[in-house]
Amino acid sequence: MVGTKEQYLERIKKYKPKAYVGGEEIKDILTDPNTRTIVNTVAKTYELASDPRFERIMTAESPLIQGRVSRLNHVAGSIEDLEMRLELTRLMTQSTGTCCGRCGGCTGLNVLASTTYAMKKDGIAQYHGRFMDFLKYVQQNDLACHAATTSPKGDRSKSPLEQDPDLYLRVVEKRKDGIVLRGAKAHQTSSIAVDEMIVYPQSFARGEEAYAVACAVPNGTEGLTYILQFNPDDAERRASDDISTLGNPLYGGRQAMLVIYEDVFVPWERVFMCGEVEYTGFCLRAARRTHVYNESPCKAGFGDLILGATKFLAESNGIDKVPHIIEDLAKIIAANETTYAAAVVAARKGTEMPEGSGVFFADERFSVLSKLNTNQGFYEVMKAAADVAGGLLVTMPSEKELKDPERRALLKKYLKGRADIPTEERMRMFKFLSHYVASPHGAQAWIGGGAPYHLRMALYEGTDLEEKKRLARVIAFGRE
Repeated sequence: MVGTKEQYLERIKKYKPKAYVGGEEIKDILTDPNTRTIVNTVAKTYELASDPRFERIMTAESPLIQGRVSRLNHVAGSIEDLEMRLELTRLMTQSTGTCCGRCGGCTGLNVLASTTYAMKKDGIAQYHGRFMDFLKYVQQNDLACHAATTSPKGDRSKSPLEQDPDLYLRVVEKRKDGIVLRGAKAHQTSSIAVDEMIVYPQSFARGEEAYAVACAVPNGTEGLTYILQFNPDDAERRASDDISTLGNPLYGGRQAMLVIYEDVFVPWERVFMCGEVEYTGFCLRAARRTHVYNESPCKAGFGDLILGATKFLAESNGIDKVPHIIEDLAKIIAANETTYAAAVVAARKGTEMPEGSGVFFADERFSVLSKLNTNQGFYEVMKAAADVAGGLLVTMPSEKELKDPERRALLKKYLKGRADIPTEERMRMFKFLSHYVASPHGAQAWIGGGAPYHLRMALYEGTDLEEKKRLARVIAFGRE
């Protein structure tokens, strides 16, 4: 089924997670200034899915329940599904200016549909049926899901077994009725405002079987503690008594958190991997083929907003016809569309993995390439925007100054631009653009979905250099 915004909000009201931000306990995630933006954003996924104009993008036909479901809870079964996932992501970032909160959950569902099938093919049959039952439950209730994959890791020069073992999420006890988890997951975007966290592992080696765990954990489960990020944007939001003065009033920035698991119990019917360490590499590859390419439309959507804001400010400054300003705008357009194009190629060259599973993934090589393009492209977009907008991006006074008649008169005089564009609108757009160009969005775009070094190494290791050398030798020497 395709749920509604109202149904989602009714469910969220019932969750009482143990959560903290800025040294304070979060009493109500629907009203707390640092979590209500996450709720607003996740709610937007339901709002758009209920809009007939976006039905093809936001929903898909599920063979599991024989009906339409949110595409964010759909397992891709075709090239078209892979392409529509891109369309969904760009639409969501254009509509909210931030992460939709359910993207990682969609990745987790696809990763585990594929991985559990691979295990079933190899004779490890218990997990796939469990997972498909869980997926059916998610689709029937249109639950919001989030992926929990990145552990804190501690000292990166040491393996999980050479340091505090809890720095990677692990199974500390197997019971007759389920397992007990201890550890943490870092950088958990929007997890406090979803129904389910889809846990799946990073790549582990023999001897590290305790860390090879995949499962589903409901919001607010006993033993979970959510500690939210706290950067200058978050502090400003918490201190503000007027959200209209913030860069993205309704949806905020990308809200992430550290989620700590202190002996969290998970029943067996929600466990989809437990100790099968040899399949963790498969998980990693599946994630690379579904999440990494999806970073590109995410940043392209941000880029669309940055382009619009930059054009507005160029006009307000009276310089929108100046050649070098037009060139900057063209740079933004080129970076945006190049970023998106590589992801489209990755989708169109997608394949089923493993064979017979019915689960389609984007091409791994072009997924990696699309993310590397995104890393460079998003910074080019921000540089060009800053070049056009100028210093007021970071020196603009607060809109609150306009509430005082004397200061209002001064600011309307000295911060005005083109006569037909109100100073108040100009100030608001500077703040909006600053929300991207002078905020944590840049670092997230660089690291999210995988650090550039690891992606370049994946590209390098996936290239047949001997074949490239052979081609050169044939031309250079006239022989093999």
